[in-house]
Amino acid sequence: SPQAAVTAFQILGGEAQIVQ
Repeated sequence: SPQAAVTAFQILGGEAQIVQ
């Protein structure tokens, strides 16, 4: 996921704290 979207995905429960 894009760095900007990581937090949003965390809130949605889609991804962990993985930043690529």
